[in-house]
Amino acid sequence: MDKIGFLEANAVCIIVLGWIFFEIRTRPDQRFENILFSNALSTVCIMLLSASVRLVCNGMPGRLCYILNLVSSAAFYAVSGYASASWLLFLAMETWGSKKKRPAVILRYLPMAPIIFLAVISICSIWTGWVFYIPPETNLRTHGVMHAAEPVITYTFFASSALLLIVRMLQRRFTRHEIRIRLIFIILLIASGLVHAIVPSTSTIWLALSVSLALLYIEMQTKQISQDGLTGINNRRSFDNYLNLLFKEERTEGLFLMMCDIDLFKTINDKYGHIEGDEALCTTAGILKRQCHAHGGRGVYLARYGGDEFVIVCSMETAASMQSLKTSIEGAFGAYNASQEKPYMLQLSIGIAEAEPEMQDVRKLIMKADAALYEEKRQHHKSLR
Repeated sequence: MDKIGFLEANAVCIIVLGWIFFEIRTRPDQRFENILFSNALSTVCIMLLSASVRLVCNGMPGRLCYILNLVSSAAFYAVSGYASASWLLFLAMETWGSKKKRPAVILRYLPMAPIIFLAVISICSIWTGWVFYIPPETNLRTHGVMHAAEPVITYTFFASSALLLIVRMLQRRFTRHEIRIRLIFIILLIASGLVHAIVPSTSTIWLALSVSLALLYIEMQTKQISQDGLTGINNRRSFDNYLNLLFKEERTEGLFLMMCDIDLFKTINDKYGHIEGDEALCTTAGILKRQCHAHGGRGVYLARYGGDEFVIVCSMETAASMQSLKTSIEGAFGAYNASQEKPYMLQLSIGIAEAEPEMQDVRKLIMKADAALYEEKRQHHKSLR
């Protein structure tokens, strides 16, 4: 990549990432993962800016160019460790989530030793030449005796990020769309690493990371539109779009709709508070998600319909297969209740409806499942009360 092209690419990435950073930081929702993501954005912008300044100033005559080359080089090497670690920390938080705080806390402080070490020797290089050296006479940057510390530390963090993503993908914890975006990061990381090994003066890794961050931001925006904010599963809008698409494309043969409702959920809210009610909803979503994954994975669609109601859409060869899924769900909730010491029991009423060949209206399938649900709910309430 020639100098002009590299500078233009850096400028575009800085503008895009700067705009994303502004959008995130001005939101009232400042969760820990959002802070980590904005940190990754800001540090990558610093890397791109310092890479651009040192590229322009390297070898240029004049005292100002020499000072800018010196300062930008020190900033580039000093911030690179934190920039790569910020990406790892964000992925760790995304992987483990806020409920499992211990791994996230360990990862938050564990990388500080190499980050601080790299920052200190980089800043000291202005006077010592440990990482880089720029003679005032030529203003040409050369590598110092400890220059290898920067790529070793930086690429260790990036390799750890790639390994974390690979393990997560092998565990089948991502959707196909999420896997594609993360594969792009891994491929870009490998490609930029090879380019850097062949042409050490070219730091394309930060351009690659800029693309990954932009794609991840698009994914985050998409999730806000299609994902339920509390439980993390698909929301009502996403469900409506999905079911309408199946009917529009006439993919209704063997199509089943399961509607689930938490029994006596209002009692949980009224007696134990809305925080406990929210926890019950999240637990229910988690159990349903695991059962859906065990009975078809991506072929089974789960969503929160509204309130304490959940829906499952899937294609089954027979009604017996759908009944098997229902039995597994009931067994999973029975096992959960037996293992917990909650003052209440989590139990679902479940209604199942199959799309009939002549059924052209989505609403008819929903009404059919709804009727089956409330019939079972009526029976449950008789026994529970």
